[in-house]
Amino acid sequence: MKFIVIIGLFFQQSVLSSIRFHFEHINKSEEHVVKLKTLLRADSKLSAALLQGYLASCLMAEASYLSNPFSKIKHFNKGKELLEMAIQSYPNQIELHYIRYTIQKNVPSILNYNAALDKDKVFLIEHAASLKKEDVELYQKIKVFLEAHAKLNAHEQLKLNE
Repeated sequence: MKFIVIIGLFFQQSVLSSIRFHFEHINKSEEHVVKLKTLLRADSKLSAALLQGYLASCLMAEASYLSNPFSKIKHFNKGKELLEMAIQSYPNQIELHYIRYTIQKNVPSILNYNAALDKDKVFLIEHAASLKKEDVELYQKIKVFLEAHAKLNAHEQLKLNE
């Protein structure tokens, strides 16, 4: 029985790792958006918060692969609304803040989707250390992204590495 549970946990973590991998690459090719959506549809064990957050990221990413400007804006705004609703429903879900932060750091400024950048940066720095034991992979992704994109001061860098 323990063996089945261990295999189930490994499989679940593997699917989540794949979801995170494709999320990191959704701006590189439409293929990653398609694969991410496929994984999200197939993973019935993913929490509602993460499902909603990653689906929102797919909608926003799909916008960049559309040709009609009105469709682009509609897709992006629909994804933005879904992500904001997820964060409102699950305000302590660290991964949702990570998803929003990475999206806001990468979208064109003309879309005016950057209001939560500072708030999410602080939230991620404050909560990243709690992931070191329970989700090392997510902790590493947050740490690497913040170090590369957030212009951390010495105190923030120290807090992130606690």
